[in-house]
Amino acid sequence: MDWDPQKYLFEMQALVDLAMQLWADGDQEPIYTVSIWTDPNAGASAISIDTKASSAKFIKKVNAFNKKERERLLAEGEAEMAALYGIESRNCSPADFEFRDFAEFRHRWFPPNWEENSDGACWELLLPILRQVASHAGAEFAKLSHEPDAILGINSSRDWFDEEFGFGDGAPVSR
Repeated sequence: MDWDPQKYLFEMQALVDLAMQLWADGDQEPIYTVSIWTDPNAGASAISIDTKASSAKFIKKVNAFNKKERERLLAEGEAEMAALYGIESRNCSPADFEFRDFAEFRHRWFPPNWEENSDGACWELLLPILRQVASHAGAEFAKLSHEPDAILGINSSRDWFDEEFGFGDGAPVSR
């Protein structure tokens, strides 16, 4: 089957609707971070959700590790390497979210191993639609209980949480 941007948009909007309904039906803490991601090789998309408490717990571990590594590298005279181990303030790793695969969808019509077989060119088709979905989702998730500094991210060929969007207006943000 050929690439169909309208079908992908429809499936992603249905995924957002499903995640919102599942969250609204539960007795959950306020939302802190949402990740909407697509894995073109697996032909799957998912929405992952994290809470502020979960993020803080994860970041505490990361920062403790980073501190040890930074101190070790500085003691070895590796200032440039030590600088790579900074202080983090928010968990932006969907695989480490409290609800990492909260809602998932299989795109059965995606070409097999699409990213690999297209040498990454699939992202030229996926990203504009993911941005559109993120903008819509930011506005929709704002209707649910969320932290004042809640954000939403999408993935790209570079990272699993690459571009960020605000809740409410769904506008892109930069930290």
